[in-house]
Amino acid sequence: NFENFIKSKKNIFKEYSNLLKDGLLKNFNENETPWFIDLFCDNKKQRTELSEFLSNQNIETRFSYPALSSQNYLNNISKANLDYSEHISENILWLPSSTNLSNENIDYISHQINSFFEK
Repeated sequence: NFENFIKSKKNIFKEYSNLLKDGLLKNFNENETPWFIDLFCDNKKQRTELSEFLSNQNIETRFSYPALSSQNYLNNISKANLDYSEHISENILWLPSSTNLSNENIDYISHQINSFFEK
């Protein structure tokens, strides 16, 4: 089952990659398996607007986890400049990625995302 799960996750990512505009998704190396489908928005406002737009189309999404550097339990730890990772974590929207998704589901989701960005 594990091998089938990995294959399914890679196929889901491949379908999204084929259907969405270039530059929206995080790329993965061949030996990596995408657990989440990371869609990069330009800023937090755009991410929120896209999430709400998709929700109105009955598509559930999630915001990415906050950067570790922003976690309260790490407030007293000295840090390097982590602006990039903090910026990225604030702008990622996770797309549906269940192994139960059909290609038709992914096509519908991708169409909605592309229509949002065409506005």
